Amino acid sequence: MAHAELILPGRSLRPLIPILAAGFLAALSSGVAIADNDPPGFVASSPVQPGALGDADKDLVYTPITPCRVADSRLAMGPIAAGNARNYYLVGQGTYAPQGGSNTDCGTSNVTASAVKVSLTAITPTLGGLAVMYRTGDLRPSITSLSYAAGAVISNEVTVRVNAGSAALYSQQNSHYTIDVIGYYAPPVATALDCVNSGYGTNSISAGFDGSAYAPACPAGYTSTAVFCDGGTGGPGLTIEAVWWENRCTAKNNSAAPLELRAARRCCRVPGRTP
Repeated sequence: MAHAELILPGRSLRPLIPILAAGFLAALSSGVAIADNDPPGFVASSPVQPGALGDADKDLVYTPITPCRVADSRLAMGPIAAGNARNYYLVGQGTYAPQGGSNTDCGTSNVTASAVKVSLTAITPTLGGLAVMYRTGDLRPSITSLSYAAGAVISNEVTVRVNAGSAALYSQQNSHYTIDVIGYYAPPVATALDCVNSGYGTNSISAGFDGSAYAPACPAGYTSTAVFCDGGTGGPGLTIEAVWWENRCTAKNNSAAPLELRAARRCCRVPGRTP
C-alpha cells in the first residue's frame, strides 16, 4: 500500500514524528515514487516555532481547592508576638496539625506550587495594626496583607509566593491567626496531544491519467496537521504526491487499469483539563 504524508508548515508537533517516519518507510518499501518537491516529512523552510512557556513565576496555572485550614495559632504555637514573623507551610505537607491546621494533606501533598492563595484571619489582636505575608527567606515587603483594629476578627484573601511550600507571616501587634488555603499556582503540566484521522476522500484515476483526492475536513475543534495519501491495493501503480496547502493528494496512474486514490487528514488538538 502506498502511503505518503506531509507536515503542515508552522506546526511543530513532536508526537507526530514517529507517525511521519512510519509513513515514509511504508512508501519506500512499496516501491511508490515520491515527488521530489514535497517528500513525506518535508517541513517548510521557515516554520513557525512555538514560543517558550516562560518560567515558573510568569506562566502558572491556578487550581482552586476546597478551603482547607493549614494553621490556627489558637490550637498550636500560640499568638504571634508584636513585631515578629513566623513561617507556615501552606502546601506540600502530609498534615498541618503541628500548625493547628487540618490533620490531612488538604489535597496538596504532591503539589509543587510557586504561589498560594489563602484566606488570612486576624483574631483579637491586642492593638490596631497590620499583617504581612511573604515568601520564606525573602525580606519583608512594604505592603499590607491585612489591617485590623484592636480586638477585631477580620479576614482578607492573599496571594503569596512560597519557598518549598512555606511563607512567612509578620504581625505588627500581638495576635492570633488562622490560615485557610483556597488555591495554588503551579507550572503547567505537559499534556499529550489528542489526535484522530479524518475519513478518506477517494477518487478513481483512469489508466495513464493524473487525478486528485481531497481529504475531508477535521472534526470541530481539531486542526489539520498532516495529509495522508493512500493508493489502496493498486498503490504500486500510482506516483503519489501530498499537496498539503490544499489538503489533497495527487497521483499519476501508471498502470493499465483504473486505480483508487485516497486522501485523509491527521487532526490534532490540545486537550483540556481532565476532571
